Amino acid sequence: MPMDAVAFLGSLDFVSLVLLFWYTTLLEVPRYVIGVVAAGISAVSERPRQPPDTDLTLSVILAGHNEAQSLRACVSGLAEQTLSDRSRLQVVVVDDGSTDGMANVAHDLRREGLVDEVIRLRHRGGKSAAVNLGLGACTGDIVVIADIDTSFDRDALAVLLGYFAADPRLGAVGGDLGVRNEFASVVTRCQAIEYGISVSLGRRVADMLGILSIVSGAFGAFRRSAIESVGGQDIEVGEDADLTMKLRRAGWRILASLDVLVFQFLLPLAFPVYLAWLCWHFGAFAVTLLGVTLVGYLIVDLIAVIAAAAVRVERPLGLIIYLPLSTVLQLLLRIVRLIAIFQELIFRASYRDPYVPARVMRRAARV
Repeated sequence: MPMDAVAFLGSLDFVSLVLLFWYTTLLEVPRYVIGVVAAGISAVSERPRQPPDTDLTLSVILAGHNEAQSLRACVSGLAEQTLSDRSRLQVVVVDDGSTDGMANVAHDLRREGLVDEVIRLRHRGGKSAAVNLGLGACTGDIVVIADIDTSFDRDALAVLLGYFAADPRLGAVGGDLGVRNEFASVVTRCQAIEYGISVSLGRRVADMLGILSIVSGAFGAFRRSAIESVGGQDIEVGEDADLTMKLRRAGWRILASLDVLVFQFLLPLAFPVYLAWLCWHFGAFAVTLLGVTLVGYLIVDLIAVIAAAAVRVERPLGLIIYLPLSTVLQLLLRIVRLIAIFQELIFRASYRDPYVPARVMRRAARV
């Protein structure tokens, strides 16, 4: 069978090959090519690495529920930042109805001078409510919203401040996220590859094309006047994407939509169609053709990982041995993603997600 497959594929001209593997060549290859181009542009162009002379101040909102074990490490990372003037940094902790003593840890950190404001909600309201409450206590020109289990490179705040100082039209900057424990298991290794391709590379591509649809709630920075002008965060499961799109509609520039429509919906929708098409036209031989398709994906994923390594501080090249497994998992996740999309469109599944308390979501739905 393998030799028959090689002979069959070798007998096809270029157009026939494109038509045979239409899903990959027409829908996938172009976005990988764009990604490589974006990586090249990003690698050769220098953006401001340190803030120029500026009076901009920073506020960091750390809002979380039952994060007592992670809070000190996160705040300590902020204390180690390379900002030239520590007095320009304000740290605001919002305890969203925690039951693990998080508020006690926050007050200890405040007494040590590492936290400036501590706000405690007696009942959990969800991250959006906690962030909006923290926003009211912020005094900085730039507001950083971060998850409490996030750690930071020491120059992270200085770098993002440079972007805002260089462009007064800039409303938000998205952080480049990675997996801290990438070598803990096979799953984390595959996740690290995914972050390298989809976040480090993918969001740079979206930024270059002006279609970045999300500044991640795990680590994103916003001009305070911009976030206040759109009313802060709405109560959503995807509150970070919602806020990003509100800022775009308000006319602010966003660094790190068409991206969501094509890559998050149309591609997963077309993949099972392609599998059915292969089986319909080629019968048992479709399995061999699918294997060839997987090899093609492996090649373009390898190119994407190399491109991602060119734009990241921490290079994911040491994980290449796990690339075949990651490639297969990503194809399977497209089916999962498609099911999730239809669950949301038909049943509004996110409105029953415990990420936002049910009582809060019900009230938001009524409003």
